[in-house]
Amino acid sequence: LFEKGTVTCKFEHSTLRAKPGDLYLINSHEVHETRCSRDAVYLCVHILPSRMCLYVPEFDQLQFSLAYDPEDEEKAEAYRQLQNHMEAILLQTKENPQAYWLEQHAHLFSAAALLVKHFSQAMPLEERNLQRSDMNRLEPLLEEVQLRHGEDLSLDWACGELGLNKEYFCRLF
Repeated sequence: LFEKGTVTCKFEHSTLRAKPGDLYLINSHEVHETRCSRDAVYLCVHILPSRMCLYVPEFDQLQFSLAYDPEDEEKAEAYRQLQNHMEAILLQTKENPQAYWLEQHAHLFSAAALLVKHFSQAMPLEERNLQRSDMNRLEPLLEEVQLRHGEDLSLDWACGELGLNKEYFCRLF
């Protein structure tokens, strides 16, 4: 969810420039790049498929898209609800009330449910198999990055963790 400043997101064959209130969804297998100004305020949520598979076993086999026909009132309402959940999470990060983690997780689970119910479809089998093997290889590294999110982690460190050369790691990642 974008609030202010300048954010440009490039993925697949698109370049998007965020406007306040915009939501973007990038699937885990899509190569992307995000650039933002120093004054940018936005919420970026990473959903680990391996964690979501605890609740939706085929989560890692789904592809997501926020595109919908504006005439589809059910999806339009689901999109508004998704926006509301993201806005609430962004607001909570600023206020940091005592029940912050509980409220944040409630909103995240509600948003994930909306994504699965209204904005997902099964991924083609060949793409699914390729993504699963790549994610299985990267999963330990992604978990380590989450645990060490405040530290200065380098590309050399990441490559060393997986035993890969930089070029291959960058293509894989």
